[in-house]
Amino acid sequence: MYEENKTTSDDILPNNLAGSLSDIINSKSYARKTKDGILEIKTENYKSRLYTDKDSPKILHHSFNSINEKSKVTPYKDMVDFFHSMASENKIIQTKISPENSDLIIDAMDIGFSYCGITKSIDANGIFKDVALFFLTKDTLIDIPKRKLTLFPQAGISDGVLTLRATSAEDCNILYHDQCDLTTRYWSIYPESSFHTIAKEANLAVLRWIAGEKMNISIIENGSKELVGRMSLRPVIPPKVADVGYGIFKNFRGKGYSSRALKLFTHWAFSTAGYMRIELGVKVGNTASERTAINAGYHFEGLCRGRLINNDGSFSDQLSYVKLNPTIVIKAIGIKD
Repeated sequence: MYEENKTTSDDILPNNLAGSLSDIINSKSYARKTKDGILEIKTENYKSRLYTDKDSPKILHHSFNSINEKSKVTPYKDMVDFFHSMASENKIIQTKISPENSDLIIDAMDIGFSYCGITKSIDANGIFKDVALFFLTKDTLIDIPKRKLTLFPQAGISDGVLTLRATSAEDCNILYHDQCDLTTRYWSIYPESSFHTIAKEANLAVLRWIAGEKMNISIIENGSKELVGRMSLRPVIPPKVADVGYGIFKNFRGKGYSSRALKLFTHWAFSTAGYMRIELGVKVGNTASERTAINAGYHFEGLCRGRLINNDGSFSDQLSYVKLNPTIVIKAIGIKD
C-alpha cells in the first residue's frame, strides 16, 4: 500500500507562498501554512491542502478536503496557475480523486494531470477506500494531452425500450450472480470473479473510461427499470477502432434485447464517440451471439483460429464480425495513381 510522508521543510513550501497563492486564485481565497508544513487553501467553494513528501521533496501531495458541488466550480482550473508554476519549477504534483467523481477527474486532466493508477486512502471515518492518483509534471505542461475518449452521457442513452448507462456500484449483486449462470460461464472467456473484484470494477468504471482504458455499460429495461444485461467497449491499438462485448441475463433472453442494445450502442460510438470500426468476436457454436451481431448490422469478416479461451483451458476459434462507420473513408495509400 502506498503511504504518504509529510515534511516540515520551509524551503520546499516558502512562507510567502500562501499570500501569493491567494493572489493567484482570487481575492476571496485564503491560504495559510500550518506549523507542521501543510499549506491549507480555502475559497468560497472548496478546501484544499498541499504538503511535500518527506523522502522525495520534489513531490507535492495534494487533495481537496471538500467541494461545494452545487457551485459547479472547477477547482483544478481555478488553481491552474499555481499548479503550473509549481510544475515549471520541477515539482511533481500528486493529487488524489475519488474514482466516481467524473467532473473532478475531467477538471484535473484538462489542465495536464495524468492518471497513474489506484491506491488506498483513509477517509474521515477511518475507512480505507480506493482513490485515483494523478500526476502533474513539467513535461506534461509542454503538451497537455487531450482526454482520449468521449464521455458517455450521465443519464445514458435510450431507444425507448432500453437504456444504456455507465455501470455503477448498485449493479454489483446482479453482475456477480450472472457470472454463475451456466450459459454465461460456458461461453465466457473470463474466469469467475469474486464479489469484491466485480464491485471494484463497477466503482472504477467511469474512471477507466475517462482514462481511455475500457467502458462498462449496464443495460436497463425501461418498463421495469431492471438491469437486464451488460456491455463493454475497449479501444484497440489502431486509432478509432474498438471491440465490443455484450450479454443478456438469463430471465431476459429471447426478447431481442442484445441486438437492440448493440444497435443503440454502436450508433452512439459512431455518431458521438467518433469510432470508425467496431469489432466483435464470437465463439464457434454460439449461434445466439451470431444472430445478435447480424441483426445489429455487423458483417462476418473471417475466422481467427484458436483465439478465445474456454473454461477448461482449451481454445475456440473466433468468428470475427465488424461494422464500419458509414462516414469512413477507405483509401489504399500504398497504391500510386
